[in-house]
Amino acid sequence: MLTLTAMLARTMRLYGERPAIIDTEGQFTWSEFTNRIARCAALLSNRGITPGDRFGILSRNSFRQAELMHAGYWLGAIPVPVNYRLAAVEIEAIFEDADCQLVAVEEFFFSFVANDCLSHLSDQIVWIPSGGKQTSDCHYEDELQATEPLPMREASEDDDALLLYTGGTTGQSKGVRLSHRNIIANAFQLSFLVRPHHSDIYLHIPPMFHSADLLGTTHTIAGGAHAYLPQFTPEAALTTIESVRATHAMLTPTMIIMTLQDAALGRTDLSSFRQLLYGSSPMAVEWIKKALDAFDNVEIIQAYG
Repeated sequence: MLTLTAMLARTMRLYGERPAIIDTEGQFTWSEFTNRIARCAALLSNRGITPGDRFGILSRNSFRQAELMHAGYWLGAIPVPVNYRLAAVEIEAIFEDADCQLVAVEEFFFSFVANDCLSHLSDQIVWIPSGGKQTSDCHYEDELQATEPLPMREASEDDDALLLYTGGTTGQSKGVRLSHRNIIANAFQLSFLVRPHHSDIYLHIPPMFHSADLLGTTHTIAGGAHAYLPQFTPEAALTTIESVRATHAMLTPTMIIMTLQDAALGRTDLSSFRQLLYGSSPMAVEWIKKALDAFDNVEIIQAYG
């Protein structure tokens, strides 16, 4: 079955004791991470989310956002990760348009939510910690550990898996429905080029509300590990590649150009880094040449755009 649930079950079965998550809070194997996903699915179910429902996510990149998205697949619900750079009124409009029954919000956005948007949804918000630091109002980890894992609901290939919203540069943001087959088929075709391996570590750098983040699905299929950069800066990306020993990542041309101009590039150990995907827009030839010179031992692949 070309479904994200079948993929996760296969990965746990084949690579259960291998690392799935590498984070400053610690590491999880695929067995441990899948257990968290099943508990998260139960948490969502206990909050009233049922198969076919949509729930919003307002968060920077993190393994918790990944487990929320996987929990949606596991339960048969549809995650709607939103661009947190949008204005409050635009974020509210997206959640209303998507008919989200619940919104998971990173504590980092507490004041933004309280003052600008979603205040009317206070009873329908699941607060998730920022970097492992839980406030007195956030009980996500306690609730997760107290919840029994929910059995996986097998999806159909044509079921909606994810709802992403366009940037809205030429008008209002529009929802784009992606099925399980859409996401898995794209990962399979990309795998012929990327050649993922279970020893790989994929660093998620572009924001997870963007379709570029789905490129990491190739490494989930192969049993590789994932690490997450909350917000991009050139120095943060480079030092995280060094600290987690990342082997693969995706960057947009703008991110690459900023990184090439940053002083941290010359003082960072990138010996683990083997492959860089870029896309979403074209990159001028002179910058491609500079990237090839700067990342001389890295395979650079133009993916799309």
